[in-house]
Amino acid sequence: MKKRCLALLFAGVLLSGCGGTQTDIPAETTADTAAEVVETEISYDPMIEAVDCGGRDYTILSRYSDGSNYCYPYHEFLAEEANGEAINDAIFERNAFIEEKYNLVLSLPEEADMESILKKAVTAGDALYDLVNISPQSGYNVSVVGALRNMNNIPHIDITKPYWRASVMENTSTGGKNFFYVGDLNLASLNGVGVVFFNKELADSMQITDLYDTVRSGRWTFDTFTEYCRGVTADVNGDGTMNGEDKFGLTVNGFVWQPFFAGTGSRIIDKDAEDIPVLNWDTEENINAISRIVNFVNDRESVILVNQFPELQTAGGWGQASIDMFSENRALFWIEIIYGVHQLRTMDKDFGILPMPKYDENQKEYASYIHAGWTSAIAMPITNTEDDLAGRLIEDLAYQSSITVRPAFYDVTLKGKVSRDNDSGDMLDIIYSNINLDLVTLMASRLPVDTNMREFLIKNNTSFTSTIASLKQQCETKLQQDAETLIALEH
Repeated sequence: MKKRCLALLFAGVLLSGCGGTQTDIPAETTADTAAEVVETEISYDPMIEAVDCGGRDYTILSRYSDGSNYCYPYHEFLAEEANGEAINDAIFERNAFIEEKYNLVLSLPEEADMESILKKAVTAGDALYDLVNISPQSGYNVSVVGALRNMNNIPHIDITKPYWRASVMENTSTGGKNFFYVGDLNLASLNGVGVVFFNKELADSMQITDLYDTVRSGRWTFDTFTEYCRGVTADVNGDGTMNGEDKFGLTVNGFVWQPFFAGTGSRIIDKDAEDIPVLNWDTEENINAISRIVNFVNDRESVILVNQFPELQTAGGWGQASIDMFSENRALFWIEIIYGVHQLRTMDKDFGILPMPKYDENQKEYASYIHAGWTSAIAMPITNTEDDLAGRLIEDLAYQSSITVRPAFYDVTLKGKVSRDNDSGDMLDIIYSNINLDLVTLMASRLPVDTNMREFLIKNNTSFTSTIASLKQQCETKLQQDAETLIALEH
């Protein structure tokens, strides 16, 4: 019981930064009233009433993980027993709570190719899976073929609660329909957010000591970030050519347009008043943001875009090239998904975590990017018609994850080099407080946007507006077709 109360207290602290409505809490709380705060003021318990399922199996399909892929290192639902590992044990505790409360047995298969397996099962009318824990990108592809239920019709789920990512659901809805939800029950959604890593040893050597305060003051902007990157670059090997053996302010690869662009609060696909997706690729604001990103990552006085150096690919991949540069004190900053932490475990220098910079100080809040492929969402196949039970379980799973899995994830993420740095915990609260998912990244296999945006950066194409204009009609047609398909679905 004591362990659970501590988890609740920790969850309350974390959830306070998640953008949800919260009861006002006094600025100062004594130790004597801490228990009361946990019990009354910091409480998001949905108080879902249990139903007795008679010991039946309830099947949740998830993506396969063997722990070897640092982009997806965790089982999100599968935990056969407690083994002393923080995340596994938190998942085990959550699952055990659900099984006992509802008198059911969670069946938790994992498959590598969830998209094709789910399509096949639904097409055959086989009710093999009650719920699916699927990537948003695959979830979108499966929803367009009519395989998923509209989650907004499922009772008991309250996405205004802070253990849900309401901003993501707002980004990815079509005509008032959502075919998947993202929340704390989706562990990969915590592990799949874009961040800025910084090398503390290198920062100290450059007498850069105010990064956290800059973020807290709201001054962590694109211009400020650019200024920090300047002055770091040096020709380490003395060959007169800036390459992967030298030192830079920032190391990145071509995917970086996504977290940079999201950080500016911009979206390529937005919505009209009827919640219908609209292509905004060529708006003045977006063109300006893209231009700044292209110019910045091609400023060799500040940044190395590793894709422009073929030898770095043959040396182990562009991702590894950035990891090596950052770990070896040859890059002050590295922009990556937060799962990059797993690649830094052997780094013998300390590092910190920061949110993506804002476009400018007029931008009200920091905006975070979430990966469409290496994250996850909860969805319900059309073969499951038990709406009431599904809603109860989904909401309870989300809440229980907020008091078990999320604190465990924070603990694991902040261990090692970051655990000595309490400020990074504050940064994570900021990062998770405003997560956005541009619908265009869900449609990466359906629209030629992502591939072209990467090429703009890699080829230093500052005349990209002509390419955008040439692709506009094609993109708008496909976007309209998908929207009409989703709106016409009756489930």
